[in-house]
Amino acid sequence: MFAETFVPGNITGFFALHSAEDILDTGTTGAGVCISQGVRTRMEAHRSSETSCAFYTNDKRVDIAGAAKVCENLLRASSEPYEVTFHYDTTLPIGSGYGVSGATALGTARCLGHLLHCPQELCGAIAHRAEIETFGGHGDVVSQLSGGVCLRESPGINGIISQIPKQDHKVLSLSFGPLSTKKVLSDSKLVETINCNGLACMQDITHKKSLEGMMGLSRSFSIAIGLETPRLKEAISALDKTHTMPSSMVMLGETLFTFARDEDMPRLLDVLLSFDGEVFVSDIWEKI
Repeated sequence: MFAETFVPGNITGFFALHSAEDILDTGTTGAGVCISQGVRTRMEAHRSSETSCAFYTNDKRVDIAGAAKVCENLLRASSEPYEVTFHYDTTLPIGSGYGVSGATALGTARCLGHLLHCPQELCGAIAHRAEIETFGGHGDVVSQLSGGVCLRESPGINGIISQIPKQDHKVLSLSFGPLSTKKVLSDSKLVETINCNGLACMQDITHKKSLEGMMGLSRSFSIAIGLETPRLKEAISALDKTHTMPSSMVMLGETLFTFARDEDMPRLLDVLLSFDGEVFVSDIWEKI
């Protein structure tokens, strides 16, 4: 059997972590945006004498903890063993805050859902669970299921999500490389700082429910948690000198982002292309 699906990337501007007894209620509140670049997942499955899964990203054999956990949770319920191969195609850098881990987990779950005739709601829940169990993104899957500029008002797979009006903006980003989500979330003092500032941003966003409000709060959050590298600070400062919309660090990656209109792009791209990183211009992806 063959199945294929696309899941958008997701960029988070600020967040707060929430733990619960039920892992499906664990996750984040916060604000972010789904982008037109993402992960296309292709699956080939054949009946076999025993169950096995292989994963390839951009044609390279890889180990993917979240995808493997999805396979474990879904295939163990199958009455028949399968040999399954997954191919993930993406132009986004991995581990740099674009939600590639969540997109991969959700794409895996959706493809297996076609094979096993599982409801899509269950596939989303399985992907969310896998992300949390393997220290991937704690809110990406929830946002990727919704699309748009998301305000995650309550945590978990069934959390409340509202939309921030996107107007006619695109997303502009510059990535220097990855940050370890697992390492950040394992630092209890840093998590305390993140939660304190993230919850404050959630209170303020109700009065500033706009792209400008979201970016201003994202910037103050980024400064407060102190994860910006010198070159990221330099790039944000350079962009802010020529752009009225604030720029901020992507959570979590050595990456910056902002919103911009088409007429602003040439000027802003000149600034970002002067830095040694990967630049992306993205449409805002909305659920169809």
